[in-house]
Amino acid sequence: MAVAGQEDYAYLYEDSSHPAGFLEAFRAFYRDGLFTDITLQCASGVIFHCHRAALAACSSYFKAMFTADMKEKSKNQIRLPGLSHAVLEALVNYAYTSQIQITKRNVQSLLQAADLLQFVSVKKACEQFLVRILSLV
Repeated sequence: MAVAGQEDYAYLYEDSSHPAGFLEAFRAFYRDGLFTDITLQCASGVIFHCHRAALAACSSYFKAMFTADMKEKSKNQIRLPGLSHAVLEALVNYAYTSQIQITKRNVQSLLQAADLLQFVSVKKACEQFLVRILSLV
């Protein structure tokens, strides 16, 4: 028998460390090659074993590819011949770490790849980097 008022009692628990722990778990899965379900191949042929969910979370390009009726939806390997090893590695690492190193040397290729693959946050970061560089001139 419920006491008056207790039947509506609810407690919403929110673990503020959960997002960081979740990202760390996916980072470990990636590092250890666990539960990967897609491979990406860059121009030089190097293959990256990834998680569709991680890529789709960072890129609307991959989200559309994996959810729409595109031929890549059912494939286990996606070839990206226009992307260098360094650029694809940087974007994949960003998906698992939320960090990317932008330099004068890589900003142009990163910006182009981020635009192509719709990594919006990386594209914005590259644009901000370029604005800062231009303001120093």
